[in-house]
Amino acid sequence: MNADGQIDTFVITVVTGALLGVTFDFYRVLRTFFRPRWLLTSLADLCYWLLATGVVFLALLFGNWGELRLYTFIGLALGALGYYRLLSRQAVRLIIALLRLAAGAARAVRTAVVYLFVKPAVYLAGLALRPVRYARAKLAARRPPPDDTAPPR
Repeated sequence: MNADGQIDTFVITVVTGALLGVTFDFYRVLRTFFRPRWLLTSLADLCYWLLATGVVFLALLFGNWGELRLYTFIGLALGALGYYRLLSRQAVRLIIALLRLAAGAARAVRTAVVYLFVKPAVYLAGLALRPVRYARAKLAARRPPPDDTAPPR
């Protein structure tokens, strides 16, 4: 491989390392928000590392046909380290803000659905059942009272 190809591969691995840092921060924030139990945390950790392995494999396949060289490991480490030193705090703040915004939007949508569909449907069902309730009350009023002279069982 020529020097240009090695530089391109190195840049790809640096970007991949930074991308893995971003995805790990996103996962870390999600885990902090939801606080899953140890089993779910272990499964999520496994899923993250499988995803990270796949991303690195695809990046290496794209960059240099999957050849592992020392500079690819250095590029991954430098990308992750550079991300954590320079951008991690701002990215975590942004991720938290976006999750809060998404949660607020979900609450707004849920409230809109309740007030636009559920409450009117419950009200209309109550109106539709009003004649049935009226008829049941009239029938119950016409029943004779229970016979108190009957011997107890």
